[in-house]
Amino acid sequence: MNNGLFISLEGPEGSGKSTIINKLYEWLAELIENKSINFFGVMKTREPGGYNNKLCEDIRNLILSDSYDIPPLTDALLFAASRSYHLESTIIPALEKNYIVLCDRFVDSSYVYQGFSTSLGVEKVIQINKLATNNILPNLTLVLMVSAEVGLERIKINNRETNKIDNKPIEYHKKIEEYYRELAKIDCNNRIHYIDANSNSINTILDNCKDVILKYIHGHK
Repeated sequence: MNNGLFISLEGPEGSGKSTIINKLYEWLAELIENKSINFFGVMKTREPGGYNNKLCEDIRNLILSDSYDIPPLTDALLFAASRSYHLESTIIPALEKNYIVLCDRFVDSSYVYQGFSTSLGVEKVIQINKLATNNILPNLTLVLMVSAEVGLERIKINNRETNKIDNKPIEYHKKIEEYYRELAKIDCNNRIHYIDANSNSINTILDNCKDVILKYIHGHK
């Protein structure tokens, strides 16, 4: 898997990942069309779930449903199963065709939500995901950091559809914010870059993301 570029976007709830991914997609597509960067195309996908991937979307609906009280180990295994299939059926084929893949969440979300924040612990979640991904990680991970207060207020203002994670108390979201900062301690490949996403200016956040991506591309292509 020598071609393509795998970029994941991470962050607490309300960090603006989906908005930024959409804008990065448009920007990268234009760069590719103008032959400013040497890639065949760009695609966006998400986790849990996946672009045009029914099995992964079915698993997403299961694990985000309020209908089940899923134990931590089962939860981590479900996320990993979805991720394994997502990689094999969607991400790897795109990378082999020299696509840029923009993924809304990947392994780091599992480290935070199923590892640091549960009794299972991050080391077990790392091991589960090493098996599920065959040690494949994004080339670049942008973590959009936002305070719990700002993130939850954005969700409320934007009237965004919520799930069981969004609806947890603010104390939980403050812990998630802390755990995202802990990721730097287990980042052995220097792939993680933190972006301040507290600003109300989408363009400022977007420009910072673009700078990191272009620096990576120019340094590796």
